[in-house]
Amino acid sequence: MDLHSLRRELTSPDFDVERHASTLIQSGQDVSRYLEALASAEEELDRNIQEQVASHYEDLISQATGVERLEGHLEMMRSHLTTLSSSAERLRARVREPHKTLKSQTTTLARLQETCDLLRRVIRTLQLGKRLQVQLQGGPQVKPKCGINELFLTEHFFTLF
Repeated sequence: MDLHSLRRELTSPDFDVERHASTLIQSGQDVSRYLEALASAEEELDRNIQEQVASHYEDLISQATGVERLEGHLEMMRSHLTTLSSSAERLRARVREPHKTLKSQTTTLARLQETCDLLRRVIRTLQLGKRLQVQLQGGPQVKPKCGINELFLTEHFFTLF
C-alpha cells in the first residue's frame, strides 16, 4: 500500500474509522501488515515534511517573522483604539454635562418668561380695574367706555391663552 492510496482512503469525506476497521478485519487481511504500512506511510510523511521544511526554511522563517511583526502592529492598533475610545468617552462627558445644564437653564428661562408675561397681564388687568373703579365712584372724568373696552379686551386676551 503506497502513501497516495492510503492518504486518499484516510482523507476521504465519508471515511469512518469503525467501518474501515471492521472491513479490514472481515476481509481477512493481516492487521499487522496494515499497521506496518501505516507506520511506513507515517515515516514517509515525516520525511516529506522535513524535506519541505528544509527546502523552504528561509521562507518559513520570514513568514514567522512577518507574523510576529503583524502581531506587534495589531497590538499597537488595539492600544490606539482603546485610547481613542477613552478619549471619545471623555469628550462625550465634557459635552453631555454642559448640554444638560444648558437645557435645564433654557427650560427655566422659558418658564420665567411665561410667568413674567402672565404677571404683566395681571398687573394691567388690576390697573384697568382700579381705573374703572375710580371712574365709577366719580373720579376724574375719563371716558368710562374706554376703560370698560380695555378691561373687556384684556379679559378676552386672557381667554386666548
